[in-house]
Amino acid sequence: MRLFPPVVTGTVITVLGIVLIPVGLNDAAGGLGSPDFGDPKHFAYAGGTMLFILILMKLGKPFLNSISILLGLVGGTAVAFLLGDAKFGNVGNSDWIGITTPFYYGAPKFEWFPIVLMLIVMLITMVETTGDTYAVGDIVGKDIDSETVARALRADGAATALGGVLNSFPYVAFAENVGLVRMTKVKSRFVVVAAGVFMIVLGMIPKAAAIVAAVPHGVLGGAATVMFAMVALAGIQTLAKVDLKEEKNALVVGVSLAFALLPATVPVLFKDHMDADLSSLLNSGVTLGATAAIVLNLIFNGLGKDGAHDAPPADPLLAAAPASDAPAADGDEPTAAIPAQSGEGEPAPAPTA
Repeated sequence: MRLFPPVVTGTVITVLGIVLIPVGLNDAAGGLGSPDFGDPKHFAYAGGTMLFILILMKLGKPFLNSISILLGLVGGTAVAFLLGDAKFGNVGNSDWIGITTPFYYGAPKFEWFPIVLMLIVMLITMVETTGDTYAVGDIVGKDIDSETVARALRADGAATALGGVLNSFPYVAFAENVGLVRMTKVKSRFVVVAAGVFMIVLGMIPKAAAIVAAVPHGVLGGAATVMFAMVALAGIQTLAKVDLKEEKNALVVGVSLAFALLPATVPVLFKDHMDADLSSLLNSGVTLGATAAIVLNLIFNGLGKDGAHDAPPADPLLAAAPASDAPAADGDEPTAAIPAQSGEGEPAPAPTA
C-alpha cells in the first residue's frame, strides 16, 4: 500500500479512462477492422444511444438511472434491428447449454519468458485493482484500508487461476464498473453477487452470448464511451485529494499521462522498431502509465505510509478555529471562524459566516 498513494491510484484510474475512451470511440465508428469502419450510420447509432442514456439520466428517476445503460443498449439494438443492421441469425444456430472444457487447448506449459511477462502484467493489474477499489470506496462512502485491498487482490488472483483452467485471460477489476456504479448509484454488494450469479448462468447458455454478439458496434460504442468517460472522472476525483500545486505530484501525474498516450500516438514504435516479445509487454498505455506513476512517485515522494489515502490536511488555522455559532443562510453551510489579529496583537473578533 505504501506504493499506491492517491497520486498513483488516481493517475492509474485516469489513465484507464483515457486509454479506454478511444476503444469506445472505435466501436462507435463500427469497430476496428470492419469493412465499413467510419460509416456515419455507426456514429448515428452511437449518438442516438448516448443521447437516450443521457435523457434517462436527466430525468433523475433512481430506477431509470440504475438501468439507463441497459435500456440504452436494448433501445439502440432494437432500432438497429428495425433498420436491418442487427443480425440475430446466429442465435438460432447456437446451443441452449454449453459447458467450457477445462484445459481445452491442452495441458499447461511452463517457459520462463512468458512467466516473467505474466508476473509483470499481474503486478500492473494489482495496481489497477487497487485504484478501482479506492475509487469505488470514494463513490459509496466506504473507508478502504489495506485489508480491504488485500481481499480484492486475493479475489482477482483466485479468479485468474480458475479462469486459466477454463481457458480464459487473467481477470481484473474492470474500471468500467467504477463508472457504472457512479452512474447508476447502485451500491449494494448483494446486487453485485446477484449479477455474478446471473453471469455464471448466462455463461452456460451460448444463445445468450449470441444475442450479446449481435449488438451493433455503434450501439455498444455509444454506451461504452459514456462509461469510460466516467472512469476518467473517477480518477480525477481521486486526484482531487492530491496537492497538485506541489510540483512533484504534478510531474508524477503529467508525465505518467504522457507515457500512457505513447502506444496510441506512436504505434509504429512498438510494431516496427521493437522486439515482438518486448512489444507485447510495453504496447499498453495502462502498463506504461501505471509503471511511470509508481516509479516517478518513488523518485519524487519516496515510500508513503501504509494506507495513506486520506484527503490532504486542512489549513491548520481553519482546523484550529471553533465552528461558528451563527446560523447559515438558506442553501449555505456554516463556515469555521477565522481568528484575526488586531493592530495591538490582541485577538480581534472572529468573523463568522
